[in-house]
Amino acid sequence: MSTIHIQHIGITKVTTDCIVNAANNHLYSGGGVCGAIFKAAGYKELTAACRNINYCETGNAVVTPAFQLNTNYIIHAVGPIWIDGQHHEPELLYRCYQNALKLATERACHSIGFPLISSGIYGYPKKEAWETAIQACSDFINEHPDYDINIIFAIPDDNTLQLGETILNQHLKEEDLIKQINQDQLQAAINFFADYKKVAWTKNEKGGRSYPIYPKEAFEYIQLLPADLNYMENYDQYCKNIYLEDLNIHQIRTILTMITRKERFYDGFLAHSIEDGTILHLLERLDDILNEFQKNN
Repeated sequence: MSTIHIQHIGITKVTTDCIVNAANNHLYSGGGVCGAIFKAAGYKELTAACRNINYCETGNAVVTPAFQLNTNYIIHAVGPIWIDGQHHEPELLYRCYQNALKLATERACHSIGFPLISSGIYGYPKKEAWETAIQACSDFINEHPDYDINIIFAIPDDNTLQLGETILNQHLKEEDLIKQINQDQLQAAINFFADYKKVAWTKNEKGGRSYPIYPKEAFEYIQLLPADLNYMENYDQYCKNIYLEDLNIHQIRTILTMITRKERFYDGFLAHSIEDGTILHLLERLDDILNEFQKNN
């Protein structure tokens, strides 16, 4: 069974079949992770091996022997320099992890140690670096269900480690939720709301609050979305203009649960969401997740 773990340890101390160096394009010794690996492996020997390769494109990875390190291989993966997130940085970083894992499996490695690539002098924000790293590794595991590999992130810094553990735990929770999705019900809900543009509102002669009237089907889709005990917290986030792109699948499902249940506190929320396209946006994101889930299974 493949796993992802985070350890409080330096990359040269981790005990895995191979380790990953956060390399530069010309495979020179540098500072941080790269410098530590060159020093521990043997500067002269590792430099000579890298000179034989000479260059590696950003997003790609190459392999050398590990020399004096207690591992079989060093995989040199070149991460992107952070500019603003709009110059293909996430795609390149994602490819880094995928290519490193591909090289590891080609050499029959069943454990691999990663640093948090690009998060040092390359300036990649640590939260985004963790999200991409964990997603890339998780996707690789899902795409290779018959190959067991233990992925370890070797992180010596306490704050970086704690952030990574938080993001990893959230990711694992989201994966469990995705696996619970009833695919037929989800598709039915998407189809239903795609044609459900307007709702009728009651008229209160005495000046009280009006409320929307929904067809029976709108409430039946509650069976699709499990409720969450902390739904009020997530709703508060939604009300504070958090962008939908910032919400995770857990929060989206929670919001849709509230919408379809039409709790008394949320009178009118469903109607406005339908009219301004919000609910369609949410369901489209669920649809994308469903398609990805079906593709990988």
